[in-house]
Amino acid sequence: GVLLAESYIISVFSLAWLQGPFTACWTRLVEDLKLLPTAHYLASVVELTVVVLRLSGGGTGPMAVLKGRELDINSVRRCALAHWLTSGLMGGAFWSWLFEFRLPHAMLPAVSVLACSSFGTDWWVR
Repeated sequence: GVLLAESYIISVFSLAWLQGPFTACWTRLVEDLKLLPTAHYLASVVELTVVVLRLSGGGTGPMAVLKGRELDINSVRRCALAHWLTSGLMGGAFWSWLFEFRLPHAMLPAVSVLACSSFGTDWWVR
């Protein structure tokens, strides 16, 4: 379960961070919410940071699961920070989709990312 959750988070953010350097392509092919390019760049930085935090230390979460070992305290702290950043991004997504764009069905990806991040982080913190 935790390997699937970690892999999902990493795969989503490994693609989503591309919205910063490729804003024009992103808004044309993925979503055009009429956001300032700065919003895409900032989200991109945070998304890439989440990937780096979740994979730092030799693949931290996913590799620990595959090798059947526990994380050291610094890796757990990195996963907790990654979860905190993920929660901020997904909070913004919830607000945008629900209140600004009035498309509650579009919140499903944010819900799934937040659920996987919560599950994975809870697994390591225990």
